[in-house]
Formats: sequence, C-alpha cells, structure tokens
Amino acid sequence: MLLKVNNLTGGYRKKTIVNDISFSLNIGDILCILGPNGCGKSTLLKMLLRLIPLKKGEIFIDDMNLYEISRKHLAKLLSYIPQNDSILFPYTAVEVVSMGKTPQLNSFHGPTKEDLEEAYKILEKLNILHLANKPFTKLSGGERQLVLIGRAINQDAKIFIM
Repeated sequence: MLLKVNNLTGGYRKKTIVNDISFSLNIGDILCILGPNGCGKSTLLKMLLRLIPLKKGEIFIDDMNLYEISRKHLAKLLSYIPQNDSILFPYTAVEVVSMGKTPQLNSFHGPTKEDLEEAYKILEKLNILHLANKPFTKLSGGERQLVLIGRAINQDAKIFIM
C-alpha cells in the first residue's frame, strides 16, 4: 500500500472539519476529492501535507507514519502542486523546474549542470520547452501550472498532491 489514511480527523483549533476519513491508494491510483465549498477538501490536503496537525487518525506512506518522518524524507515521498503559486521572483521556467531537486541538494548549493539539463528534458516532455527562459511571473496561469507540474516531476516523489 503506497498511501493509507486511517480514521483521519482534524480541523482548526476546536472546530473539526474532517471527521473519520479512511482510504488507501496503490501505485498508479488516482483519487479525486469532490465536494461543496467548506466540506474539508483543502483541510484534508493540508493534513496530508503536514501543514496542520491531526486530531485523530494516522497517515502512512510505504508503511511509514507520515508524522514521524523527517521533512527531507517526506519531500522524497510527497510532491505538492498548488492551485495558486506563491513564486514572486522572476525565476525562469527552467529554474522553477530545477527547484524540484532542492530537497536532494546540500545546504547552500544550487542546481548542478546535470540538474538543469534534467529540467530542460522535463520541459520538453511537457511540450513547454519554449517557456524555459521566460520569467515564471510573466507566464499565463495554465503555463505556470505546467511548470509547477514539471517541478513536481523533477522532485521524483512517489505521490503528487494537486
């Protein structure tokens, strides 16, 4: 089992938003979360990303408790593609894609030549190589989303959360 969620309950402060959710996913599975505004979709994702604490329940990735592994190891397992980006600096598209390797880099070291070559290959596979040297801040919303997907692919995680 790649991802297993057992009896997950959580929310904000004293308010429970997600109550007793369980599911499991294997490699290649896709889970879509649908529901009206305020039903807990984003809260569930934030718990999966360890952005908010659980009130009850457990999350396992490859039989490891999500809340007991280091952030660095978590980045090797889980990749997040946000709906809206928060990149404010005019990094180029290829630089943003190369940031997917950040969890694997040593402190104070930037991407290597090989890391940049891999980022270019990913842009080519996504059919957006023509965006490589354009500032991310100047791209359309759809182009930004594709670049962020490229960054997640470059991270080489087992699970993508979008």
